[in-house]
Amino acid sequence: MGVLEAEEGMSALEASTCVFDYNKSHYYQSKAKLYFEQKHRMFPGQPALFDISSGNTKLPSILYERIEKWMADHPDYSPFMRTFATNYLIALMVDASVATIYGHLADCVIEGGDFYIECGVLFFQIGIAVPTID
Repeated sequence: MGVLEAEEGMSALEASTCVFDYNKSHYYQSKAKLYFEQKHRMFPGQPALFDISSGNTKLPSILYERIEKWMADHPDYSPFMRTFATNYLIALMVDASVATIYGHLADCVIEGGDFYIECGVLFFQIGIAVPTID
């Protein structure tokens, strides 16, 4: 695992042109549920979005710049999308098997999902809060 995998992950996020689709809400929820089930099994007690490297891995500055551009290109995204993208790319750099945790949320985002976290619970961002399971 390394920078190449993180660059590919960022390219997939950047390439997505999907917008939120109410008809995909069950898909979004199922991806979030898979994320939380796997996270709780592998990393019990960790917050909803966390750095699997515990701060030991840093993204190259070009990837941080790409995340910021991606966020600027999607002004309606919640600020948690920045944290998600950073942690997803770090996971891709560290361990492919662990990166599948964030891969579930990446699938959700690529298909137009957006989310935010309140009190440790992940919610979809659709104008109204729709809680997922945590």
